[in-house]
Amino acid sequence: MALAAATASREGNYETHRNEAVRWVERNMRKIRGRAVKFQRYSPYDLEDFTQQAYAAALAAVDVSMNQGIPFEACFWVLFTADSRTMASNPVTRNRYEEFRENYTERGYAPTPMQDHFQDFTEETGMGKEDLETVEALVDMALQVMTTKQRKVWRYLLSDTYYTTTDIAEILSVKRQVVEEIRDTGLKRVRKYFEAGA
Repeated sequence: MALAAATASREGNYETHRNEAVRWVERNMRKIRGRAVKFQRYSPYDLEDFTQQAYAAALAAVDVSMNQGIPFEACFWVLFTADSRTMASNPVTRNRYEEFRENYTERGYAPTPMQDHFQDFTEETGMGKEDLETVEALVDMALQVMTTKQRKVWRYLLSDTYYTTTDIAEILSVKRQVVEEIRDTGLKRVRKYFEAGA
C-alpha cells in the first residue's frame, strides 16, 4: 500500500517536472533558437525542427535530472547541443562532404589527411579488432590510475556523445577552467604512471 502511494506520488511529481520543463523551454525559446541557428546553417533541417528537438531534450533532461540529481538546465543544454550536432551532421551533410572530396581529388588535388568524424575509427587507423581491444584495455587501465574527479571528467570526454569542457562544467556545476585543470592533471597522472614502467 505504501509502495503504491509512493509510486503514485513519484509519477505525479514526474509529470509536474515535465510540465515545468515545457514551460521552461517556452520561456527560453529565444536563447534556444539562438543556439540552434549556429547548427541550423549546416543542416537541411529548419529552425522549427530544432525547436521540436528542444522539447524532446527538455523531457529527456527531466529524466536525467531526477534520476541522477544533476541540475535540469545543465542536462538540457548538454542534451540539446548533442542533438543539434547530430542534426547538423546528418547523411545529407555527409553526402555533400563526400561529393566535394571526390571533385577535389578528380581535379588533381591531393587532400591533406585530417580527422574525419564521418569515418569509423578502425577505417581511419587501419586497426583491427584485437588492436582496438588493446586500446580499450589501456584506456581502462588509465582511468583506474586517475582520481575519482579525473575519472568522471574523462568518462565524459571519452563517451560516444561529444562533450566540450564547457558542457562538462555545466553538468558538474563547476567552472570550465576547473574541468580543464582536472583533465590536464589526469593526463599528467597517467603519463607519470606509465613512464614509471607500470
